[in-house]
Amino acid sequence: MKEQYLNKKQQQINCQIIQSFINNFLKLNTASIEMLKDPVDFYVNLHKGIKRAEKNILLSTLYIGIGNMEEFLIKRLSNQQRKI
Repeated sequence: MKEQYLNKKQQQINCQIIQSFINNFLKLNTASIEMLKDPVDFYVNLHKGIKRAEKNILLSTLYIGIGNMEEFLIKRLSNQQRKI
């Protein structure tokens, strides 16, 4: 329980640091930024963005991977590309 609290507290501190950086240097609306907890959250958010795409999809990466999540991501990108 204590470890979980410290983890959440550290996450809050990390969010504050990132928000401060964004506000001071990038001039972005921090309310629209979501902190992702793990790779699954990353892929879920990618899929949501791909599904909402109406004009184009821009994805820059050095490596995608070879697992099931990555394979599904590539299929989703291909299917959405045909729709656009």
